Amino acid sequence: MLKTLFSFVAGALLSCSLFAQGVSIGSVLWQFTLEGGILASPAIGLDGTIYVGSDGGRMHALAPSGAEVWSFKTQKQIRVAPVVGLDGTVYLSSLDGNMYALGTD
Repeated sequence: MLKTLFSFVAGALLSCSLFAQGVSIGSVLWQFTLEGGILASPAIGLDGTIYVGSDGGRMHALAPSGAEVWSFKTQKQIRVAPVVGLDGTVYLSSLDGNMYALGTD
C-alpha cells in the first residue's frame, strides 16, 4: 500500500527540492533542497534509503526521514536515475563520462 509519494519541484535554475508527501492531500512529510535541478527519478533501496542525483553533480542518500546520510560529488551533472543493487551498491553515471559504483562501507 502506498504510504509516501516523492516529488520534485524546480525552484530557481540553481536549486531544486525533493518532497516526501503523505497519502493525504497536501501533507508534506519533509523537503530536501539540492544544488541544481533534478532531471531523473530517485531510487529507493531495500532499507528505505532514497538516492537522488542532481544537475549540481552530487548524488545524495537520504534516510526515510529526509535527513542526508551521505553525498558523493562527481565532476559533472547527474541526469540518469541511479540503480540500487541487491547488496545496496548504488550505481550511477555522470556527464563526466564515468560510471560509479558506491558501496555501503
